[in-house]
Amino acid sequence: MTYIQGRGNLRLEEAEEVIEVESDFNLNFNINNVWDKNRNDISVSTNSVLMCRELPVYPWNFEGVTTDGKTFSAKKIVLVNQNENCTQADIDINLKFDIGEIVIGNNLECEMLEYYIPNFVIGFDEMTESFGIITRNKTQFSLSYNQETISVEILENNNLVTRMTEIERQNEDVFTVKIVLRKESGRLNLDEGNELMDLILDLCSIAYGGKVRWGTVKGYSNNAELFRIIRNGSFAPLKPHRQLIEVKYPRGLSRFVQSCFPTYVSLTTESRSSLKKISAGIQLSASNLIFPIPYIVLGSVIEEFVSEELEETVSGYLGRAQRRGIYSEFKLFLEENVIPLIGLEDVNDFDDSGMKQKWNGLLTRNLRSRIINLLDTFEVEYDAEKVRSFVRNRNNAAHGNYEYGSNDYLVWSQMVALLEQVIMKKLDYRGSYYDWSVSPPNL
Repeated sequence: MTYIQGRGNLRLEEAEEVIEVESDFNLNFNINNVWDKNRNDISVSTNSVLMCRELPVYPWNFEGVTTDGKTFSAKKIVLVNQNENCTQADIDINLKFDIGEIVIGNNLECEMLEYYIPNFVIGFDEMTESFGIITRNKTQFSLSYNQETISVEILENNNLVTRMTEIERQNEDVFTVKIVLRKESGRLNLDEGNELMDLILDLCSIAYGGKVRWGTVKGYSNNAELFRIIRNGSFAPLKPHRQLIEVKYPRGLSRFVQSCFPTYVSLTTESRSSLKKISAGIQLSASNLIFPIPYIVLGSVIEEFVSEELEETVSGYLGRAQRRGIYSEFKLFLEENVIPLIGLEDVNDFDDSGMKQKWNGLLTRNLRSRIINLLDTFEVEYDAEKVRSFVRNRNNAAHGNYEYGSNDYLVWSQMVALLEQVIMKKLDYRGSYYDWSVSPPNL
């Protein structure tokens, strides 16, 4: 365990007041490991009378200097424990926080950025030799981003190659992969590096079957560490339920990332967001195969994706302007013919907001129609009867009439396999992938 100590200012900004006190701090954490909110914390000690009361939980910030002279800041920290001894003679207050993000050192441009990824269990493309032992533990390629050439190097961490089976068995977050970014010429800006890394990890998440995020990033120049940023959050599972790409085989992951990156970068921010949501929704529905939960989750994911990604007339019978143009006639019909017949306890359901909701619902295509329009738009071949079976099970689940059938997993999985084809077509990917429409899945 590593303890980082120092002194600085603890600050909370609320609508009605600002609390700011000088305090000592102690970081209880092994800085080379993944942050674990169940075991790690920042403790802050102060003797300020301002703290002798019940304090808000969130959002606190801390800025200070470590005992060895490095700048230190903690952002989005949450108060998890408060111990105090406030008397006329003595004030001693100790607070413990869970982190959102910690920055140690100076956040400057650098020659190299190292990102540490938890729970990313993959294979590599290239062999390296160390002490006479040859191991396949390295992948490298280049990407064009913002009219710059960036080299990407993916390396094993924590002896992933030799400990892969052991790491997969354990139930703890562990840094398994390190990704190094360098510019072909010039220095790297942290914001630019983070943007590029997020794009790369979005594609890795689609391939891997779980949300791949970095937990720590280090910035280096002249072989010296300039800064380190540590993040809290949820990370990919060590054993995803439904991988799309053969990431454990040489060139499987790198081929996918290089193939899809130019198309993914060219998409609008909104289109990338909708693609991430449908991929995350598939992963969420696959993570808990207790039926009918997967049907309910996947149905909602499809509806949102169609609404965000395709034209209005694909998700509805009329466009928004047309709906607005004739809404007043629908409202007048309800006011004259329906509301007089409704009990007083239900009239509030027909206020202006309620009537607009009912109007939009009336002109929204049903799920089967939206799925077919989506698949036709992306030119994905499908069996209409299998789509019908999925919609029937989803509707029964949504309305409380669901009864489990022996082929329900396959019906759900075949629908997901069609959506995965949509994702790959959206990314313009041409290569091998796992087809989960059959059991066991085929490559």
